[in-house]
Amino acid sequence: MSIAFADVFPVLAVALPDFKPDNENDGLCYLFLNDMVRWVCDRAYPEFERQMEEFATLFEKLLTEGDSDIRDLTQDALETLWDHEEREVVASHFGPKTQELWKLICKH
Repeated sequence: MSIAFADVFPVLAVALPDFKPDNENDGLCYLFLNDMVRWVCDRAYPEFERQMEEFATLFEKLLTEGDSDIRDLTQDALETLWDHEEREVVASHFGPKTQELWKLICKH
């Protein structure tokens, strides 16, 4: 199954059941996903392992099933993650496709 950018918001909205965005973002995927990155970073502790796994699963799904616009969305979110000190804890949960993109981001 392939995910088109126009259809990605429902995928994001259900990926982490405990996540509720801080701001009303009117379905804007970039804002929603960047809020999600911050939320996950705030929970980069062992007791939130499930949320970090769900987050990693979402990213792997976006990269394996998404179109090129979704890849751009995912890259933007990973660049947001780079700005957080918890980045390595969160990134340690990433699957192979996400790790590949993460390594490219880390090089820059």
